Amino acid sequence: MKNYNENKICFIICTDNQKQLDECLMYLKLLEVPQKYEIEVLTVAGAKSMASGYNEAMNSSDARYKVYMHQDTFIIEKSFIKKILDIFKKDNTIGMIGVIGTEKLSKDGVMWHSQRCGNFYRLNENGNTENGNIFINKKNTEVETIDGLLMVTREDIPWREDIFDGWYFYDASQSMEFRKRGYKIIVPAQKCNWVIHISGHPNFYNYEKYREIFVKEYSDMVDSNYLRVLFLHSNMITLMGLPASFIKLGHEVTIPKYEVRLNEYFLEDRERIEEFLEEGNYDLVCTYDFCPSVSAACQEYNVKYFSWVYDSPLLELYTEQALNECNYISVFDRKQYERMQERKIPHLFYLPLAAEVETFGNVVVTKKDERKYKADISFVGRLYNKRGFEEIFSNGEKKYLDEAEGVLKEIQCIWDKKTSLYDKVSDDLISFASSKESNKTWGFYCIDKRYYFESMRLARKCNEIERLYILNELSQKHQVVLYTDNTDKKILPKVIFKPWVDYWTEMPKVFYVSKINLNITSRSIESGIPQRIWDIMAVGGFCLTNYQPEIEEYFDIGKDIEVYYDLNDLKQKIEYYLSHEDERIQIAINGYKKVRDKHTLTMRVEKMMSYIFNNNIEKI
Repeated sequence: MKNYNENKICFIICTDNQKQLDECLMYLKLLEVPQKYEIEVLTVAGAKSMASGYNEAMNSSDARYKVYMHQDTFIIEKSFIKKILDIFKKDNTIGMIGVIGTEKLSKDGVMWHSQRCGNFYRLNENGNTENGNIFINKKNTEVETIDGLLMVTREDIPWREDIFDGWYFYDASQSMEFRKRGYKIIVPAQKCNWVIHISGHPNFYNYEKYREIFVKEYSDMVDSNYLRVLFLHSNMITLMGLPASFIKLGHEVTIPKYEVRLNEYFLEDRERIEEFLEEGNYDLVCTYDFCPSVSAACQEYNVKYFSWVYDSPLLELYTEQALNECNYISVFDRKQYERMQERKIPHLFYLPLAAEVETFGNVVVTKKDERKYKADISFVGRLYNKRGFEEIFSNGEKKYLDEAEGVLKEIQCIWDKKTSLYDKVSDDLISFASSKESNKTWGFYCIDKRYYFESMRLARKCNEIERLYILNELSQKHQVVLYTDNTDKKILPKVIFKPWVDYWTEMPKVFYVSKINLNITSRSIESGIPQRIWDIMAVGGFCLTNYQPEIEEYFDIGKDIEVYYDLNDLKQKIEYYLSHEDERIQIAINGYKKVRDKHTLTMRVEKMMSYIFNNNIEKI
C-alpha cells in the first residue's frame, strides 16, 4: 500500500503548449493554501497518451490529493483547495471530484450526449461562451463520469493506458475505474465558476475507435436501456404525463421551450426541430398527437418518433408525413386501428389510453375546493356546436339535410355494440357534402371522403344533439353543473354553467368532489375509452359513462365503473347512485385501484418502449 503524504496536493498537467501552461501555472500560484498543507506541481511534456502521462506523474508523487487538469484550464476560485478538501473529508466514500459531469452516461459513451451538470466559464477560440446542455447543480451531485478538463482524486488508481493509448475517453474510463472500486464521483455545487476552460477546435482523429473500446470495456456499467428523449410541447397540448413517465423509468428527457404546431406541416417548425436533433443525439422524439413537421425532421435525421394519439380520428394521420418510416404511432380505438390498416402506416399499433395517476391524480382537495366544486352531476366537455355541419346545408338542399338528420335521429342516445352512424348515408349525400369542403382539405389529407364526413361532420353534430338533450333532461330533476367554453346559456336554462377548468389545477378537483362524473363519448370514437374516463378514475372519482365496447375489456362494469346504454338507463342510474352513496363510493375506490395497479401511463410507456425498441407488444 502506498504511503501518502496526507497534507499534500499535487497538480498534474500534460502539456504541449508553453504559453497556455504558463497561464495555467500563474492561476495556481494565486490559490489559497490551507495551513499545514503543501502543493506540488508536476508537468509532463511529450506524453504518448493522456493516460500514460498521468500514470507517470501519479507514480512519482506521494500526495494524497491529486488534481489532473488540462493546460488550458485555469482555476479562478482562490479557495479551491479548501473546498475540495472539505468535500473529501465529509465523506470518505468520495473518490473523485470534477467540475463537469453527467449523472447518467449516454449508452454510446459520449458524455455530451447526456445532460451534464456543473459550472465553468467556457471560452472558445471564436469567442463563444455557451456551455451547451449543462445545468448548474445547486447541491453536490453524484455522477457517473466527469470531464477530463479537471479531475481531483484522493486515491491512486492506475489510468488505463493499456487500452486508451490516445487522447480520448481516458476521463470516462478513469471514472468507471473509480466506480468499479466502490467510490463515489462528485460534481460540487458551484454558484460561481471555479475554472475557465479554453476550448479549441476539436480533433476527432481516432475518437470513434476509443469510443468503441470504452463501450466494450465497460458494457456492464453503461445502461444500454437508458434513452435520451426529446419531448415537444405543441401550441394545442401542454401535458406533462408522458415526460414524467419517461423520467420515472430512468430516461433523460429534454423539453425545449419551443412549441410545435400540430395541425399542418410547417417548414419553420421542421428546421427548428432539426436543430434540436443535431445538437442532442436523441434516441427518441415524443409528442402528444401526431405532428407532420416533427415526423419530417425525424425522418431526415433517422430518429424514432413516437406520437401518443388521444384524438380519434386524428386528421394528421392522413398526411403524407404519417407514412414516414421513423414513425411509431399508437391509437387507442381498436376500430380506428382496424380502419387505418389500409393506410399502411409503418409501426402503427393499438394501445389504450391510460390514467395519469402520478401526475393528474396527485390532487390535494381543501375544504374550500369542496365548497367550490360540489355537484350532484358534473360534466366537463364541449357541446360541439357550430362544427361545420350547418354550413354544408346552408343553401337549402333539404333532401340531403333530411337524410343526415334521419341517421342522427335513428342512433340518438343509443349505445351498444351494433349502433353506429357509419356507412348509413347515401353516396349522393357524401358527394354533395364533399363538394362543400375546401380543396385544401382534400389536398392535404389523404382520407376517404365518406369517413371524413361521418367522423368530422356527422359525428360532431350527433355529439351536439346528444349532449344538449341529455343535459337538458337531467337538469329537469337534478343539479347539473357544466364546465365548458363559451356557449349560449339560454339553450340549457336549468343547467349551472361554469367556465372551462384548468386541466392540472382544477379538473382533478372537479372529478374528485362531484358525486357523479358524467361522460358522453364523442361518436367519432367507435370502440375505445376516451381520456376523460381515465382522468376521472385517476383521481378516484365516480364515473358514469355511455357504453363503449372496449370498457369491458379493462374494467368490471358495475364494480369499477358504471355505464348506461340509453337515456332511460342513464336516468335510472343517476337516481340510484345519488341515493346509494356507499355503493357509489366503493365503485370509485375500485376503479381507482384498478387504474393505479394496471393502467397507469408509466405502464403504457413501458409497453410502447418494448414495441419500439424490441418489436414486442403484449396484450394489455
